[in-house]
Amino acid sequence: KPIEETKSVELIEVWDGTKGTTVGEKSEKLQISKGDEEIVKEFVRGNESKIKELVAKQDDTECVTDTFSITGFAEGSFTTPNAKEKVFLYSLCEGSGVYPNKVGGIVVIADGKANNHLFFNELGGYQQLKSLPDINQNGKSEIVLESTTPINQGYFFNSIAVREIDE
Repeated sequence: KPIEETKSVELIEVWDGTKGTTVGEKSEKLQISKGDEEIVKEFVRGNESKIKELVAKQDDTECVTDTFSITGFAEGSFTTPNAKEKVFLYSLCEGSGVYPNKVGGIVVIADGKANNHLFFNELGGYQQLKSLPDINQNGKSEIVLESTTPINQGYFFNSIAVREIDE
């Protein structure tokens, strides 16, 4: 079609990492409360043997170094449209193997309880997560997972994955 017959459109900003909200930065507004930290830790430690069984089944790997930490979190509606929920990315341990990766997952907290869990065998190198506005208009917030992977000689490969939690 000639340009005169096309419709003029505009880009709508959904999220812009160049405006001081880059994935991986600590937000002044969002702080992990001690209560939430304890809920995540209690959930992960209470299910540690099950998580380690999953590690062994999926990749013939075992946890060799305990590295439990919460590496990222966000607020939004992740499993139920328009709910107030929090998601936490955690690392449980380092797995064995030629290229040992951190093993962990995502815990979803709603109403003061850990009600959903997503397990990653190798975390995909994810170190951080943030929430996005509801991109596909289904009432649930999407999450951005950030990954930084060293590829030798001082170079790093950075990537993001945009995901939605599906129950």
